[in-house]
Amino acid sequence: MSIINIKIKRQHIHKDAVYPGEKYTYLNLSVARMKEPDQYGNTHSVYYYDRETKEKHYCGNGKEFVFEDEQAPPPQDAWNPDDTNDDLPF
Repeated sequence: MSIINIKIKRQHIHKDAVYPGEKYTYLNLSVARMKEPDQYGNTHSVYYYDRETKEKHYCGNGKEFVFEDEQAPPPQDAWNPDDTNDDLPF
């Protein structure tokens, strides 16, 4: 199991990249794995996409932390589509 801890450089985000929704204000971010870690051990780059120009803009970076979890979920191939013991209403 792993987690990616990212840092966003607020001054790199143009004010027009943040947009209102019905209840909240949003910023769409994308996280991409770097080919090699940088000098600080960052393994991922963070971008936002300008909705009007369709251009991507760098705004941060992050590190992936991998750890062992004894309670890890089973692999996807362990899912049984015939298992009907769920609480879903459909």
